[in-house]
Amino acid sequence: MHEKYLQEMNKIFNTLSFSLLLALMACGEQLELPESAFFMRILGNNGHDEAVALQTNAASEIYLAGNLSDGDKIFWSKLDQYGVATWDYIWGDSSQQEMANWTLVDGKMLATGKVVDDSGQSHLALWQMNSSSGAMEAAGFPVVSTADSWGQNVIQTANGGTFIAGNFRNANETHEGSLYMLLNSAEEVQWTHMYSQLQPFDQIIGMREVADGYQVLGNVISEGRLTVRIVQLNTDGLVAWSQTLRDQPVLNAVAISWEGALIRVLATQGVGNEAQKVILNFSEEGKYSHKTELPQDYPSTAADLLLDPQGFYFVLSSAVVDARDTDCVIQKFDASFELIWEQQYGSDWQDKANKLFYRSSGPGFLATINFDNKNENANTKMAVYALDQEGVLK
Repeated sequence: MHEKYLQEMNKIFNTLSFSLLLALMACGEQLELPESAFFMRILGNNGHDEAVALQTNAASEIYLAGNLSDGDKIFWSKLDQYGVATWDYIWGDSSQQEMANWTLVDGKMLATGKVVDDSGQSHLALWQMNSSSGAMEAAGFPVVSTADSWGQNVIQTANGGTFIAGNFRNANETHEGSLYMLLNSAEEVQWTHMYSQLQPFDQIIGMREVADGYQVLGNVISEGRLTVRIVQLNTDGLVAWSQTLRDQPVLNAVAISWEGALIRVLATQGVGNEAQKVILNFSEEGKYSHKTELPQDYPSTAADLLLDPQGFYFVLSSAVVDARDTDCVIQKFDASFELIWEQQYGSDWQDKANKLFYRSSGPGFLATINFDNKNENANTKMAVYALDQEGVLK
């Protein structure tokens, strides 16, 4: 009882402190705070900016990149260990550009998505930015096709190549499917495969290179409901097998922990008041074994999963406290998914949890903050929280 009381008081303290900080920022107050590894930073260029991924490097610097609110430009930013912007770039011209995902490898940020030309055709896009200076190094459209195409995820291969997965749709919209592409280290296309018999992913959550090819996991609509699919390609990009999870409630996967022969997937099971965070467990052959329901005080939408170097799991989610109030919840679990601690951050506004990161000083997360309690679509900003080892914002 005493422990539960302390948890509730800590949630109240976090909420009050967070509300006060946001109120001061919204009023234009400049807070003179000493440099600290623990912080909350409000980011964004014009409001409604959305980062699609966030990563850190060995120096505890934070990278984020995504889409601007105007819907036709992309951005990428770098924060130092104290959350202060080192650089912030915007890229776009007369065409519509949209980033779907990116990864940080070997001194560069690799991103994929789409560019829509003046005729309305979508082209799979590949961008490469220098992770030190932030400079755009390359922007190209490697898919040569009359069909619409767009990238959903990208990874670097062991030999320095690039593996991209996405979707395509032909001009008269009679065929659509999955698209896979491999580039070598010289950025030359090795192969491209478009599979109309493979239902396109609604969203690709994660990919990895394995000994005999590539694995891709994401969400698909199957039998009228959202569920999870794993596809394995061989080294030539041909489909070796595909596994779709059936006979389950609605499942919306959001994050993966690749653990050798075990694949753990964080997902939201159900919708609305029935929304429940779950961990789905698969073998490396894509065989589903079981799921674990994670503790929650409110209906919750899963956001991200992270395994730290010590073997602990962090889970990020959005908890629906009431019709007008959604808070961000970060939880730490042991290897058996027994809860170690939980912290809740929020205000009277609707806040949305997005992405986790981990540094030696502790975990952190990216969220979308709403500054207008009366209009959920008004004046949203990105916020980065860097917490201590107990999930506390000092």
